[in-house]
Amino acid sequence: ILPDFIANSIKAARKSIIIESPYFVPNTQLLSALLGRAKDGVDVRILVPNKLNDSKLDRLASQSFYQKVLDAGVKIFEYQPTVNHTKFMTIDGQWSIIGSPNLNTRSRRLDEEVAFGILDSTLGTQHQQIFENDLTHAIEIKSDEWHKRSIFKKALEWSAKIFDKQI
Repeated sequence: ILPDFIANSIKAARKSIIIESPYFVPNTQLLSALLGRAKDGVDVRILVPNKLNDSKLDRLASQSFYQKVLDAGVKIFEYQPTVNHTKFMTIDGQWSIIGSPNLNTRSRRLDEEVAFGILDSTLGTQHQQIFENDLTHAIEIKSDEWHKRSIFKKALEWSAKIFDKQI
């Protein structure tokens, strides 16, 4: 139910989607929803941690999706100063999803997660302000630079994605 809730929320976006998550390992449904909205001109921005995180495997698996989402027009940022374990999504500045779910395989298959959808423009505005502030401490991943990473790095990402699916 949770993946449907998140994907359907994303599909409803008309202007913007902001996601701040410690992990970004989307399933096919979530990835399709994000790519579709980005290709339709919705401003989709995702903020994830840099190397300072609690799961190197999830980070590599997450990075295996970067090129595909960047090519669709999604903007990806990596938070720099410290670990960032913030979890929220806000759509069109109105609809926010907050709670314990991560955007990874473990949360979809193993963990018992709780998420709330809240329709409130005040909360949406607060999330946008938090997101914008956090972006001042982040670097944007650029498609042309990302594409130049080594074959070894690409192999590690691919392996991590395959291993992550085994959970």
